[in-house]
Amino acid sequence: MPSPATPPRASICAGSCAEEGARPGAAALRALEELAIETPATLAAYIAGEQALPTQARRHLVGAGVPKERIVFTGYWRQGKAAL
Repeated sequence: MPSPATPPRASICAGSCAEEGARPGAAALRALEELAIETPATLAAYIAGEQALPTQARRHLVGAGVPKERIVFTGYWRQGKAAL
């Protein structure tokens, strides 16, 4: 069992388990939505991926009680849009 000074950690990475035809990050978002967040006030999150994933994940976490200032998120690309 972790000590009080060492909070429990969870890591969700879906890069290698993407479903064919699914939007990038869909599996990671589902995993996040299924994650039991017992102490949302102390959770910190870094979310990155296709533009829709970080936005939806942040909304989910905020809805679960995680303070906005404890969430860092960025969309690296947008599906269907060419990079310049």
